[in-house]
Amino acid sequence: MNTRAAVEHLLNELESIAAEYDELTDTEVREAMHRILSHYFVWGASPEPFPQQFAMFSAEADARLGEVLRKFVNDAATCAEIESLERGTARLAALQDSTIETEGGHAYDDFLGHAGTPLSDGPLPEDWFVPREQD
Repeated sequence: MNTRAAVEHLLNELESIAAEYDELTDTEVREAMHRILSHYFVWGASPEPFPQQFAMFSAEADARLGEVLRKFVNDAATCAEIESLERGTARLAALQDSTIETEGGHAYDDFLGHAGTPLSDGPLPEDWFVPREQD
């Protein structure tokens, strides 16, 4: 798998989640996904530990989104060309490739918003790593 295919797969998975959970496109969830993907993909942080809360409305929805995000981070890390993509701007551009569309015609910004420059690589909020109690 190459990075483009990994991003396309991520977006299709997000589209699938959005069909079941409307809150996926809420601002708080979009911002959480963007920060997480920036931290792990754009800046290349180790995915251990990985967040467990993403501002979804239920523990089930958080778990499903977490699986998709973690799979993308892990898949992208194994792409042959990942090391040739400079951390920061080049990886952000790969994530925000406007030529990639989902099966339903959505682009990255429908799920993740858009950033003109990479977010700073600061730590993620500690409460995102705390297991969510079942609803």
